[in-house]
Amino acid sequence: MLERLYLCGPMRHIVDYNFPLFDKVTKQLRDAGYIVTNPAEMDRACGFTLEILKNMTKKELEEYTKEVFPRDIAIICKSDAIAYLPGAFQSDGASAEMACAKAVGIRCQSAEYWLNLVTSK
Repeated sequence: MLERLYLCGPMRHIVDYNFPLFDKVTKQLRDAGYIVTNPAEMDRACGFTLEILKNMTKKELEEYTKEVFPRDIAIICKSDAIAYLPGAFQSDGASAEMACAKAVGIRCQSAEYWLNLVTSK
């Protein structure tokens, strides 16, 4: 059975909102057979490209975060597990996502863990 993973990690205070790492790890996880939800892909699908995000004021970014956070939490609650990226525990948003997941019994492991799980079989 394929695991549905939500990819979680720092974004707001990282160069290019960490989109390149989110995209790289998403590809690796999908290639390993996981079904992955990538918040960077969801942002782009809503029209929020890196260019737009980089040009937002702090206030606009805070408002955008308030809009997408409930979306992300709803998706987490439908996932089998979270795969987190380096720096997730230093990120307020990623820490909150993992806390919500844990509160409803959803496993949280590093993306590396999920990749190693497949390669060790």
